[in-house]
Amino acid sequence: MVSPSDDPEPARELLQTILEALPIRVFWKDRELRYLGSNQSFAREAGVDSPQALIGKTDLELAWCAQAERFRADDQAVIRTGDQRLGYLELSTAPNGTRVVLRTSKVPLRDAAGAIIGVLGVYEDVTAESAADGRCRALVEQTPLAQQILDLEVVFMSGYAQSMPEELRERSRFLQKPFAVEQLATTVREVLDRA
Repeated sequence: MVSPSDDPEPARELLQTILEALPIRVFWKDRELRYLGSNQSFAREAGVDSPQALIGKTDLELAWCAQAERFRADDQAVIRTGDQRLGYLELSTAPNGTRVVLRTSKVPLRDAAGAIIGVLGVYEDVTAESAADGRCRALVEQTPLAQQILDLEVVFMSGYAQSMPEELRERSRFLQKPFAVEQLATTVREVLDRA
């Protein structure tokens, strides 16, 4: 058992062991959206050899650079508002160039005094689950509208929607729910089944 001492190294080693044992990808960034750390699974998917090689990099330098601006807007919203985003779906690009579907959660990273110093995120690859319904997956990958819907969700969650007319915000409130895109995909699938 690790006990408190003047040497923080055993606690750091235990934390890294825990992070490596998790079946999810874990990362954390500073307020300027530079990576401060991750587990090995995340580093590998980012296209780097180790969590240490990730430190100081931004999303613009990693495998998913095509989606970097969307990810950065999302991170900035979490930092700015202090709100959590839990269990939402998003598209990303793997190091081999394939599109993947992720279930992501992000929370503000706070210091001991409670000040927001960055963002902590976790995600799991749910591509296999999504692939079970080929028509839905094809819709998400091949329809520009699907990406626009994902981008609109980021707009709503980031607070940018406050500048939109109230009528439009009210009609689109469902996009603010964590699994709205999943619900939308189900609705689209049902419509396609009836066609």
